[in-house]
Amino acid sequence: MSALVILAFLVGAVLAQRFRVLVIVPVAGIIWFAAIAIGISRESGVLWIATMMAATVTMLQLGYLAGSASHHLRAYARLRSRHQRTLSWNGHSRPHHAD
Repeated sequence: MSALVILAFLVGAVLAQRFRVLVIVPVAGIIWFAAIAIGISRESGVLWIATMMAATVTMLQLGYLAGSASHHLRAYARLRSRHQRTLSWNGHSRPHHAD
């Protein structure tokens, strides 16, 4: 179960880098199918399968949230860096000296 939960988190983080939030719906369906298949193959009970389904979808969403935050923070850092370079190229960030 832990491997599938970790994989769901990582998949969510990767999806956040490229896609909008609606991509979670079909991926959640695929993850539910995987959780059911793993549960049936291990002859687990219905409660265990339901818990695994809930945990994997929750981690998919948390991974998407973490990946989205990471994406936005990197974009902000890039924008800020670009802004600082623009200021230094224009000479506005240096103090004016009276000669």
